[in-house]
Amino acid sequence: FCLGPPQPKKVNKDTCENEIEKSLFVGNRTEFVHHENNHESKERGKPLIRLTFGWIAPFAALVLVAGCSVLPPEENKPIYYFGLGTPASLPVPGVNLVVHAVNVNGRVDQRMLFRKERNTFVFDEMNRWRDNPAVLIRTYMMLALTAPLTSDRAPERRYDLRGLLLRFENNLDDKQAELIIQCLIWDPTNDQTVFKKIYREEVKVEQDTALGYARAMEVALAKIAKDLREQLNALRMTERNTPPAPLQT
Repeated sequence: FCLGPPQPKKVNKDTCENEIEKSLFVGNRTEFVHHENNHESKERGKPLIRLTFGWIAPFAALVLVAGCSVLPPEENKPIYYFGLGTPASLPVPGVNLVVHAVNVNGRVDQRMLFRKERNTFVFDEMNRWRDNPAVLIRTYMMLALTAPLTSDRAPERRYDLRGLLLRFENNLDDKQAELIIQCLIWDPTNDQTVFKKIYREEVKVEQDTALGYARAMEVALAKIAKDLREQLNALRMTERNTPPAPLQT
């Protein structure tokens, strides 16, 4: 016998649609049941549309992320560094001042520290000091209060200057630089402290920029250096006017 081509099996249209829906919603059974119980047969295409957009949204996000990764990176912003200036050298005649490293109470680094709303502190990553503020202060005092070493210098009385930095920050609310430091002058000859003071300097900024705060901090430090020079000069004058102790026999 000669068999002809197989005849296609007749499939009921409603049965086919039901089977397709069941295969599409096998992963979302709750929504499929809700659709069967609350919608007419003409609404059966809507869940398929929702399912399609459910796949499109994550795919579009993936494309955007992939596209961002190939975009040229943003140019790096420059970091600005600031110093405290170079003071005029005004050493006290007859005084050999040794400036020790400044100790720090709290966290201080090269990043400028800004304070706002009294209790909020922000480190500025883009505006920084040329060195740690404690190092800058010591260098400033050395330049301002010590004389260069020469072979023909007259005999001098030695004093030691020590400091403890308590505050070195910029106040955004009051627009001022704030410097608090404890300074101590030590007399190694007599092994005693001859001067001790906590300086509190608040200098208004002329311009509300990082440079403006740096210049205000320089003014604050200059005031402290001037007062320390006056104290050293007073100590030297007092020593000169004090008669020597009588020799013991």
